Amino acid sequence: MKKNMGTADKTIRIIIALAVFALYYFNVIGGTLAYVLMARQPFLF
Repeated sequence: MKKNMGTADKTIRIIIALAVFALYYFNVIGGTLAYVLMARQPFLF
């Protein structure tokens, strides 16, 4: 089955990944939440 991923969808996923990384970098999120969100990012692409 073909993945349903258009240009807009891919752009939104990249923005979310960058936002999670920025939140972690500036210590807004930390601990288990940060690790779960960052571990999830490769599966979004």
